[in-house]
Amino acid sequence: ELERCTSTDPVVTPDTPDRRVAEILASYDMVAVGVCDEAGHLLGAVTIDDVLDRMLGVGWRARHRRVESAS
Repeated sequence: ELERCTSTDPVVTPDTPDRRVAEILASYDMVAVGVCDEAGHLLGAVTIDDVLDRMLGVGWRARHRRVESAS
């Protein structure tokens, strides 16, 4: 049942700090993790790209591409 979060899979809440989400993704070698409310209902997912954008700023990809093309 996709609407419910399980106790066996790593999940986060909307209040989980970005760094902790990154740690969970890295520890479990995941590219996404479910976001659940306190009742265990699935609200959505956070991807590794979402975490990078939040931690490095939305413009980091464009800046990185400019550096690569200049070298």
